[in-house]
Amino acid sequence: MDEKQIIQQIIDLKDEEIEEFIEHRTAELEKTATEDREQLSPFSIMMSRNAGVRANPEVIGYIPEKVHIAKRATDISSFILDDKSFYKTIITYIKGANPNSIKVEDRVNNNYIMLMVQRVIIDYFGLNATERAREALYDSKTDIENDNCTISISDFKKNNTGMCVERSAVAQNILSFLGYKPMMIYGFASNEKDGTNVGHAYNCIIRNNKGMLIDFSNPIYNNGKFSKPAMFPITQENLQQFMRGKGKVEVQHKDLYQENGIEKEDITTWVYSSEEIDPKYFEVDKKDNSITPQDVTQSTKKIGLQDINGVVQDTKQIQNQQITKNQPLYK
Repeated sequence: MDEKQIIQQIIDLKDEEIEEFIEHRTAELEKTATEDREQLSPFSIMMSRNAGVRANPEVIGYIPEKVHIAKRATDISSFILDDKSFYKTIITYIKGANPNSIKVEDRVNNNYIMLMVQRVIIDYFGLNATERAREALYDSKTDIENDNCTISISDFKKNNTGMCVERSAVAQNILSFLGYKPMMIYGFASNEKDGTNVGHAYNCIIRNNKGMLIDFSNPIYNNGKFSKPAMFPITQENLQQFMRGKGKVEVQHKDLYQENGIEKEDITTWVYSSEEIDPKYFEVDKKDNSITPQDVTQSTKKIGLQDINGVVQDTKQIQNQQITKNQPLYK
């Protein structure tokens, strides 16, 4: 079933049917999942890319609970997606939203759904993750004399330590749960402000041989709070390159802020890539071939502040957190 059918089922659910629906839906996804690698890591993805034994070396679709996910190739510890609470959260958001915001005529408003998925990610992991706390959690589970160095994804929730790999993995399964065909990419990211070339994980929704890169770890900053994820359309050619582990795209990330009562945009050029990016990338003059955000399909509509407030009315405590735009969630 596609997202239209699944989301309609969710809208029609009675409260007492939610738990049963989650169990049935996740059991179905576990049974039909195509991801069969025992471990996902930059190393396993690189090996799949180089060996050429998989048509699509990237992570496509639902990630089963048995699959261990590592943030780096050298990590002994890894985590599994063994918590189903975020499915209940997205169902609560969908059922509590205005039906006219969820659907446009008989089609799903994908932009609005992505906004809600972003809120679930923030609700689950928080906004104050640091690399030091994250490393401490991984280290606490590392034991060379014990083969069971497995971390529950819920441990990242308890410690507010989830960053790009953990966030994109949860987003991957939420999107799959909702009927989308997502791809999780282990890659790199750089931006023109600090020229970073760090390992980065993000997602892509595949539709009609085209894709939409979605970065849930680098959401749009809107006047004091994070709102929707950064979303960038990519062409069929770009999509095929990413699916072969050879993709690279330059995009414009737009944050919003107010100055003297006037709303302004803070635009930063980012590069998303499957492979390492030249550290001097931004020192070279290039033609203007950047891609600006647009809707996933023609059925989506522009999201205004009123829509955002409607989605997050039950998470005001998250909205009111004091955060900075430069919070390094993407690392």
